[in-house]
Amino acid sequence: MNLIENWAVKIAAEITPNEIDLAPDMTAAYLAGGESRDQLYMQSKGGGLGGFGSGEVQVIFPIILSCITAASSAIVAILCAPQVGTILAVIKSVLEIKDIAGRQKKVSEELPEHAYGSLKQTLDAFSTGLKSVGYTQDQCDILTYRFMATLLEDPKSAQDFVKPFSASSKLNHMNRV
Repeated sequence: MNLIENWAVKIAAEITPNEIDLAPDMTAAYLAGGESRDQLYMQSKGGGLGGFGSGEVQVIFPIILSCITAASSAIVAILCAPQVGTILAVIKSVLEIKDIAGRQKKVSEELPEHAYGSLKQTLDAFSTGLKSVGYTQDQCDILTYRFMATLLEDPKSAQDFVKPFSASSKLNHMNRV
């Protein structure tokens, strides 16, 4: 497997474990753009995202890829930050919180802008994409933090994974969601 495929599998394992086998192919199709990317978002009549029938599981990984594109510059800024260890510690602390259901505000509203601006941008981009397919704010926050924690385990390699998405960020793929 190449670097892109390895990261696709790592991210799917953390966020969408039932889509691990498809993640490398979905990522390749997404990065290829055009019709290959468009097919990831096709819906069959009465079906859900990915062309599955109404009783089937919804495919989420293409949404994650769109979120990565939308937040690519913020993600790269986080991965390049000198305080990567601190950011990872904050993320792991948030993930360790057992009862988040009572939280009234988005996590991004609770972070100070000066220190965590890129993380806030990433949370907001993922929230937009994931809410469009029915996730709650708490679910969006948790999935985003799990995504970032995965990337922050190997920031240099993760930068190489995210960079191809930066090239796609000029197009607005969130409209397809």
